[in-house]
Amino acid sequence: KEKIKFQDQRRELRKIERHWGRAEHLYDEIKKSIDNVKPIEQLKIVKPIASDKEGMLILSDFHIGLACSNYWNKFNKDILLKRVNKLLNKTIEYGKLNKINKLHIICLGDLVNGIIHVTSRIANAENVIQQTQLAAEILSCMVSKLSQEFAEIYMYNTIGNHDRVVMNKKESIADENFMLLIPWYLKARLKNISNIKFINNEYDNQIIVANICNKYVFGVHGDRDKVKNVVQNLSLMLKLFPSMVVMGHVHHSEENEVFSVPIVVNSSLSGVDSYAKDLRMTSMPSQKLIIFENTDDWRVCTYNIHLG
Repeated sequence: KEKIKFQDQRRELRKIERHWGRAEHLYDEIKKSIDNVKPIEQLKIVKPIASDKEGMLILSDFHIGLACSNYWNKFNKDILLKRVNKLLNKTIEYGKLNKINKLHIICLGDLVNGIIHVTSRIANAENVIQQTQLAAEILSCMVSKLSQEFAEIYMYNTIGNHDRVVMNKKESIADENFMLLIPWYLKARLKNISNIKFINNEYDNQIIVANICNKYVFGVHGDRDKVKNVVQNLSLMLKLFPSMVVMGHVHHSEENEVFSVPIVVNSSLSGVDSYAKDLRMTSMPSQKLIIFENTDDWRVCTYNIHLG
């Protein structure tokens, strides 16, 4: 009996070592590519305008690396780039229309499709490095172009569930996540652009706290939170009271309110995939831009930018 127990323990240990050995290899390869990155040069200085308005662009669930084609949605690299370009142009258009000086870019995770599902493991396992590189480069280009239109850019980042390095959720450590490499890449790529500021998460890699027009906005991916209790949980954890909470993860647009605090749920950029279709769930691919002003009303408007 003891011999069999020992063999079982050794087999489980080898399995874990295999997972982490592979994870460390992927991490090392991405780090090598980041070390050779060429910075983007600042093309112009944007002067502040006479306005107290600020914008918040919510980015979540790009699922770069996913390819699907069904009645409700088609998604691949070419469509990804078209949707990102439309999102960029609409953000500039609506930001200029509302005369914002500051743009807060809130990244809520799942920018890559990752390797967590059995159905995508074979296709994605070997190219998750390219997924992360592409996500980081797309974000770099987006942010550099936005920095040429608005006086101040603030970048925030949290991790999702598709970003995790290890497939098995039970064996995963939260801080071992591909999404954490993207800000590292962005800082190297955008270090020569003076009006971009990177805001580190003070409390936890899974929780964003942004100060927008003198009020707190909390941001989480959404895989560990529910709309009905996210306000209470985060308020008690952080000993802060938010004026808004933003989430992603569920791939549909939604807004609710708990104790007078609005909870804004962002949709996905990728749209309906096989998993959602099989659950009889469809939604429009979109991302949100919210405009604020430094008054009692605070939120001016919300743009749900459709990308389908």
